Amino acid sequence: MNARRIQYVTVAAIAFAAIISVFLPACATAQTDKPEGIGLAYISYLTGDVLFSTADSDEWGAAAPNYALMEGDRLWAGEDSKLEVRFESGETAWLNYQSELDFLKLEKDDDGTAYQMALPAGEASFDVKNFEALKSVFQVDTPNTSVRAYGRARFRVTSLADGTTQAGVTDGSVEVESEEGVANVYSGEMLEVYPDGRSRIMGLPRADSWDDWVASRLDRRSKAARSARYLPRDMYGYADEFDEGGRWESYPEYGYVWVPAVAAGWSPYSNGRWVYYGFDYVWLPYDPWYAPFHYGRWNWTVSFGWCWVPPAPGAFYWSPGYVGWTWGPDYVYWVPLAPSEVYYGYGYYGPTSVNIYTTTVIVNKNVYINTQAANGVVAVHRHDFSEGRMRRAEVKRERIREAFSGRERVAGGSPAREFKHAREARLPRPDVRVSERQLPPRQITERRGEVRDRRVVRGEVKSAFDPGRQPRHMRELERVRQPEFKRQGREVRPGETRPETRPQIHPEMRPETRPEARPERRPDTRPDVRPEKKPETRPQVHPEMRPESRPEARPERRPDTRPDVRPEKKPETRPQVHPEIRPERKPERRTEPGTVTVPRTKPRRPERPSPEVRQERRMERVPGEVQQQPIEVRPQQAPGSKQERGKVSTPQQTPERGQRGGGDTAGRGQPSKDKGKDGKQNPVEGGTEEPDAAPEPEK
Repeated sequence: MNARRIQYVTVAAIAFAAIISVFLPACATAQTDKPEGIGLAYISYLTGDVLFSTADSDEWGAAAPNYALMEGDRLWAGEDSKLEVRFESGETAWLNYQSELDFLKLEKDDDGTAYQMALPAGEASFDVKNFEALKSVFQVDTPNTSVRAYGRARFRVTSLADGTTQAGVTDGSVEVESEEGVANVYSGEMLEVYPDGRSRIMGLPRADSWDDWVASRLDRRSKAARSARYLPRDMYGYADEFDEGGRWESYPEYGYVWVPAVAAGWSPYSNGRWVYYGFDYVWLPYDPWYAPFHYGRWNWTVSFGWCWVPPAPGAFYWSPGYVGWTWGPDYVYWVPLAPSEVYYGYGYYGPTSVNIYTTTVIVNKNVYINTQAANGVVAVHRHDFSEGRMRRAEVKRERIREAFSGRERVAGGSPAREFKHAREARLPRPDVRVSERQLPPRQITERRGEVRDRRVVRGEVKSAFDPGRQPRHMRELERVRQPEFKRQGREVRPGETRPETRPQIHPEMRPETRPEARPERRPDTRPDVRPEKKPETRPQVHPEMRPESRPEARPERRPDTRPDVRPEKKPETRPQVHPEIRPERKPERRTEPGTVTVPRTKPRRPERPSPEVRQERRMERVPGEVQQQPIEVRPQQAPGSKQERGKVSTPQQTPERGQRGGGDTAGRGQPSKDKGKDGKQNPVEGGTEEPDAAPEPEK
């Protein structure tokens, strides 16, 4: 009986051990294996208060540049903040202030690349390259729409607080889906989708300050980089980092290597910190480069010092940091790996790496090439390392040599499984405290759940809202005509030439165009109550209290102290003409001094006397006697005077002896008609009285 019981217990123990051996690797894989999407995106630039949060925690922490992202991470740009995220395949995302961007899926496989993000609130711009695989997609979800790009596109998505979504395309085309259907938006157009399902398409508005900032960041990256010729094709998107940070040199063993411009005493993986991601430690560099610490290897040379070796063609793999680890009871050590050395990590990171989770590795001694270089090994106290403080310790070279010679623990990977990790070890910037006013509002947290379960559409004709049905075209799509707008240096018109990839719709499937229903205009029955205009009253000011009007102060004219530099006048030179060719000159008409030249003018026609004057003159005439013409007396004026000009001089007739003035034609005893009552000569019109002859002097 006892023997049979012992046999049953033995069989049960063997069966239990077999079950544990089958299910234990799967459970461990879910906890410690490399997560999906790690290394496909990172924060390349930020300014202001930018926060981040992970999928397994609602706690927000301060973000940092060069921070690697993975699925489930959330980014929040606070007030006066901006953010730029780069993807491994060359895409870029820019997040404006008071906006949140969630990374729902970051996937890369043999079928293609799939990026799915959520924009619960705010606005963001995106630049998508041409995908090589057919099942690649770049998808941005809002609470009521799903914007997808399957090829070259540059677009902007805005999620307003009232639930309206705006999708404007600058270059290329995107596909916008809502619960009412799908619509294609092309370059120069913007689609608005309202919460009630209505939508309308219009011309793209003018570029604002946000568009200008995005264009400046894009131009900086789009310029032809010199480093692209030395990098593999998959790393063309990082060429600007190498251009700004160093130079390229030729090395016989590795070809062209990159030499960073750094200070003396610098070494790789020394200026930064290790951040615990739940499965392994990932290096967060404080240097302005991201790619040299997650791709390729480092080597130390006598000629250049530290240089970076690009990955070989076909060996483009991201890693948490290509270093070799070892630790003991007091310190933790790491050293950069050379191109020919093996990397041990929790996952597959290329042909020269070993997955220590699926492979048992026992290392008694590991000699690394770069341990012989100056400052090649970095040592940190074990307690500081587990608490997230990366303070470099001064350790003698003999102690470092012993650590890598096998006396201490020489591990194939990082101490992620050995140490207990504090909260500060999970934050990129543990020294920055986040206040409540910097956190996103509660309304954004509520809207976050509306896009969390949205599926990604990778090339197949399916709906993101309902996976069981195919999307239909938007029927009630209102088109608004707007004037031309200039955008990014060229004219963009609504309705310009479409690309050939626009889907053709069968005539029977086209929606009916219904006339727009205009609302009936009702008469205005409100009483016409207008405010009575009051006369403008100005305050009376006493004359003595009026402000004194001061003369306008004119600026004092300063004397000109500049030297009087005037161009020298050249003597006028006239061409010499031969005497025989000179034109004949007419002799000048000379006038004697004292003579007055009267211009030839047309004589004035005398005015005709009135009928009364003519009748009076007829009565004065005596028959039988000869009528004497009246004599016009003119004063003597200086030659050339104004009154003399223009008149023809007539000779004066001297009166007979014993008579004064004009002739007495009426008879003696009667005064002449030209004389006054006192017997003196009246002045003639236009002249003066003629003076009498001077009396003879007394003897």
